Amino acid sequence: MTTIPVQEKLKQQFPDLVYTPLLAPGKHPVFTYNGFHPGKIDQLPRGHVKEPGYQAFSVDVTWEHDRAIPMRDGVTIYGDVFRPSNEENKVPAIIPWSPYGKVGSGAQDYDRFENIENIGAMVRQRLLFDDYWDAKKIKPENIHNIPMYLTASYSTGLHCEGSFHTFETAQTSRKWFRVHASQEWHDLYRPEAMDDLQRFYDFYAKGLQNGWETEMPRVRLTLIGYDGSYAKTVEERPEKQWPPASQHSVRYYLDASNKALVSAQPAVSSFVAHESHSLSDCSDFVLHFDKYTELCGRPFVKLYMSCNSSDEMDVVVQIRKVSASGKLLESLNWSPMPKPQPEVPDVNIAKHLGQQGMLRASHHVSLRPRQNDDEFPVYDHDRREPIPVDAVVPLLIPIWPVGMVFEAGEGLVLRVSGHDMSLPEVEMMRLKEPVDENRGKHTIYTGGDYASCLVLPFI
Repeated sequence: MTTIPVQEKLKQQFPDLVYTPLLAPGKHPVFTYNGFHPGKIDQLPRGHVKEPGYQAFSVDVTWEHDRAIPMRDGVTIYGDVFRPSNEENKVPAIIPWSPYGKVGSGAQDYDRFENIENIGAMVRQRLLFDDYWDAKKIKPENIHNIPMYLTASYSTGLHCEGSFHTFETAQTSRKWFRVHASQEWHDLYRPEAMDDLQRFYDFYAKGLQNGWETEMPRVRLTLIGYDGSYAKTVEERPEKQWPPASQHSVRYYLDASNKALVSAQPAVSSFVAHESHSLSDCSDFVLHFDKYTELCGRPFVKLYMSCNSSDEMDVVVQIRKVSASGKLLESLNWSPMPKPQPEVPDVNIAKHLGQQGMLRASHHVSLRPRQNDDEFPVYDHDRREPIPVDAVVPLLIPIWPVGMVFEAGEGLVLRVSGHDMSLPEVEMMRLKEPVDENRGKHTIYTGGDYASCLVLPFI
């Protein structure tokens, strides 16, 4: 049987596929690569650290380089195996899946791959979701009868939605979900988190009867209180499901005349506008709660909007928590912080502002059918229809899952803009100029015939 190289096979399936040559290992400005060494074995003594400040190995470790791992589809991948040196019995092997290289260098196997798919070029060529993007999509609904331990962090700008979606759609009955209060990297290395994961692996990979299935809650839910708030963060409260069975939706209507969120649709229409191609301009709508409140689930907004200069709009919405006096609050991503809050860098790995939602307005025609007006909107993003200049259109914008807690008097701001309002993940990613394609003013219409609203999930 003739084996077709992966690159050639993909080219047959997607003739427009763009490949970019990899830099030679010695010329890469960041990553390092030590070569392909199948059969090489190193011994790492107890106490070994990869670099100063890293966690030390607790046992003697055997490091086997580039072990061949045959996959079901005929592809062979190569991984490095780290195992206890003095273990007499066989031990379970866990294969992590990441783009960071076998030993965390970021470098992949240069002996096997000379080119890499140019995803940026493919985004420009294939602007809508199609068979190319579908081939890259992970489908958790196809996961059956496999134990799963899932974690979620509200503060991550990358993985929050995927964690919640996977727990919701995976078809296995053996799944556990822990929503934690810190940034995801910090949580990974907490001793309590490592012990928890160890217990899961001991039960399923080693067969130790430690009560995992009978004692561990299926869901452990966290609701963020935010720094500077009287509300205390609810940490890993046991629940039977996500979202909790007590969840119910409450609708608040936007009122542009006083920049507020109100319980009844205003009888008189009004509007507010902001510059769309900007890193700072936005339109805010404020809501305060008169009693202790918990929000948990998937919020969304319905906005009636127009643009005076373009047939396209990129619309971004964000939910920010505010104090009783109206001060915007932030959530520090771990505790204790090495510096007081005013000195903590304004980057997303350290501070969380609030959950966001985004929609390219022309994609509103790809909205999936909904059973009722409270159902969360989902888009296929497989077709578009330009928005005529000055035409007012209703846009349903999904927002990433939230978990927030408020004391009486505190509240939230719904912020609408044309740019990503989250902090940059790290300082080097901070924008100095807007990179979106928005032009002109974005106008939001409220009241009267325009039932612009925010739908919040209460528990």
